[in-house]
Amino acid sequence: MTGRDAPYSIRNLDRRDLLGFLSGHLLGFALDDFFDGAYLGAFDAGGSPSGFIFTGHERDGDEVLIGVPHATREVPDQRELELMLVKEAVRAVSPRAGTIRAAVYSDQDREDRARLQDVYRAAGFRFFRDSTILSRSLEDVVPPEDGLQTLDIDRTGPERMASIARDCAGRTVWAEIDFDAYLSSWSSGSNFDAGLFRVVMQEGEPAGVMMARQDSLDAGEGAFYFLGVLPRFRRRGIGTAILTTGLSLLREKGCTRTRQTIPASDGPALMMLEKAGYRVFDWARYFQLDRS
Repeated sequence: MTGRDAPYSIRNLDRRDLLGFLSGHLLGFALDDFFDGAYLGAFDAGGSPSGFIFTGHERDGDEVLIGVPHATREVPDQRELELMLVKEAVRAVSPRAGTIRAAVYSDQDREDRARLQDVYRAAGFRFFRDSTILSRSLEDVVPPEDGLQTLDIDRTGPERMASIARDCAGRTVWAEIDFDAYLSSWSSGSNFDAGLFRVVMQEGEPAGVMMARQDSLDAGEGAFYFLGVLPRFRRRGIGTAILTTGLSLLREKGCTRTRQTIPASDGPALMMLEKAGYRVFDWARYFQLDRS
C-alpha cells in the first residue's frame, strides 16, 4: 500500500497480527467479525509492528469517522507514521464515504492533540466543529406517567417526518440538516427500527419528533439521531417527555446505556440532557476532509 522507498509498509490487519501488536485497542474487537478489514497496520523495514489505525465507523448517512492513529512503540518519526496511517485510512474508506472525518479527544495529552491536529491538516482535513459527549445508564429510566401519543414512521411516512423535523430544527444548530436524505440513509441501514422513529402528537397535531437507534456494533448502546419540538409547543416539558420516552424505548430494545454527541454550541440540548441524568465525560474536536 506504500511505495518501495517508504519507511513503513501498511496493510489490513488480521487476527494473526494481534500477538505482534498486543494492544488493548485491537484486542477489544479481536473476537468480533467486524475486526476483519477494520484496521490498517504499519510495519517497519524489518517487519516489526509500528502503528495502526481504525478505518472508520459509519455514522449518519454516508459519513465515516476514522480512528486516531496509534504508534505501538516509540519511533523517531511519529508524525510521519501517523500521517501515513491517516492518508491510508482515507484511501481505504473513500469509495464508501461521501464525508470523512477525524477527531482529537479530551482524554489525550495536550501534546498529542496538538500533533494530531497538525497531522490532520497535513492530510487535507479542516476544522469542522467542537462537540460535547455525554452518557447515561438506562437502568433507572422510568417512562413518563402521562404517556405521549406517538406515531411511528410507518404511519407518518418519511416525507412527513422529515418535514416536521425541519420545522423543529429551524433557527437551531440543526437547521442545515437534510432530513430527507438522512432518513433515506438511516431507514436503509441494517439496524433500522421503525419503532424508534416517532412523531409526537399533542392536541391532535404534530408537536415534535424523535429519531433513535441501537448501535450497529454494540446493541447494548443506543443514541438519538435527532429530537426536536415544534416552536408553539416548547416550554411545556414536551422535550424532556420525548427524551424520557425515547430512553424507555431504547431500554425495551435491550440497551443498557446511551451516548450522545452534540455541538458544543448547543446549550439548550446540553441543559436538557444533563437534567435528564446525562453526564459529560468527554469532548471532541472534529475535522473534515476537504475534497474541494
